[in-house]
Amino acid sequence: FRRTKKDAILVNMYSTARPAFLHKLWMTQSPQNEFLQWLPHFFQEAREFFRSERENVQKIFGFEEYPEILCAVAMQVLSPISSSFSHSLENSARVDWEKTTMSFTKILLPFIKSVLSQIGNANSKNLKEVAISLSSPYNGIIGSFGPLESAFINKRINPILNDLREPMATLPEEILFDSKAVFIPR
Repeated sequence: FRRTKKDAILVNMYSTARPAFLHKLWMTQSPQNEFLQWLPHFFQEAREFFRSERENVQKIFGFEEYPEILCAVAMQVLSPISSSFSHSLENSARVDWEKTTMSFTKILLPFIKSVLSQIGNANSKNLKEVAISLSSPYNGIIGSFGPLESAFINKRINPILNDLREPMATLPEEILFDSKAVFIPR
């Protein structure tokens, strides 16, 4: 691929194929399982995937290339299952709003923090895209928060955001105020 100058094709193929394990795992979640009880298992598997994927990408593409390629992989993790994920969250919110909103702070934000720390020194635009991509299934429920829910989630989210400051310190200010960046409380 390098000799034929088709690196971009290889990266695209690689980043699309690698998260297939997680997409298959997603399909194992059945209606009989309680979604919010199953969700931590999914994100734990995804966290382990990123730990090993970082090593794989470094071996295959080299240390200099790995942050941007790992960003490409990260953006593909939830992309194919985002609609199903959003639908499951909305159904869960109808049953237990508090547990569903807490899954954002207790499950998703630590996962984003873990992924950003695995990625390392990627450019800020790619880090932004990763965080937005990984939080996108929550857009529907976060966007429907009223003032009380927003105050509640902000109170819960601030300690987590303090932990996220280091990986997010490289993000330009405009990212932190981007309306698509649902992972930042308003």
